[in-house]
Parts: sequence; structure tokens; C-alpha cells
Amino acid sequence: MNIIDFFICALAASAVVDIWFNGSIFADQRQFIDARDAWCCLHKDPQEDTAPRSFDADTGVIDTWVNKCPCLLAQLLNCAHCLSFHTPLWIMVWYFGVTIFHPVLTFILRLPVFSLAAGRLMNIIVTLVKQPYQQEP
Repeated sequence: MNIIDFFICALAASAVVDIWFNGSIFADQRQFIDARDAWCCLHKDPQEDTAPRSFDADTGVIDTWVNKCPCLLAQLLNCAHCLSFHTPLWIMVWYFGVTIFHPVLTFILRLPVFSLAAGRLMNIIVTLVKQPYQQEP
């Protein structure tokens, strides 16, 4: 692992945590995870059948992956501090784990990590460069 790989993985992990907690695409999943985490805090017995349910009118499915989510995972996904320590591990497992494949596949399989890192770097640059609007007198 060189310094560039380290920064790519760090930026990608930061992007994943930011997308999970701030992205509108995951708002429904965050809501269910929040309900599951609250349920887990109130009910110490995970076998109780009073877990929050979601209903999909199109399919008629009541159970979702969130309802089967263990309490520990719900608590992890609901805590930005905790998730920021676990996400880099899984990003690095993916980033370095794909090296067991053919070299061409390695680059292709690393593209999601590169994309996340580039997006995060872009957000940092925009934040640093952006000048606050100043109204002239």
C-alpha cells in the first residue's frame, strides 16, 4: 500500500459515510434503520415480533432487509462516528481484495472506489475554493 492508495481509500470511505447520512437516495433506508435502532434500544430481546415493518404496496411485501437487520448492524449504520471507523476497513478489503483477479479486472473493479474518492475530492475542493457571496454596497 502506498500513500496514494491510502488517500484514495480514505476519500472513498469519507464519501460513503457522507452519502449514507446526507444522500437523499438513502433517506428511506435511513428512516427504517433509525426505527430499527430505536426498537433495539427499547427491546433487549431480539426475538420479539414487534419490530418495525414496512409495506410495499406494489409487491405486498411486509418484511425488508431492514427488519432482518441485527441490532448491532442497525446501531452501526445509525452512528456516523462508528461507521466512519468501519467503512475504511471494507473499502480497503474491496480495493486490495480485487488484486487476486486479472490486472485488467483489477482496474475495472476498483473504479467504484476511484469514483467515490474523486467525488469526495471534488466536494472538498469546491468547499475550499467557493467564495462566500458578498453584496457590494
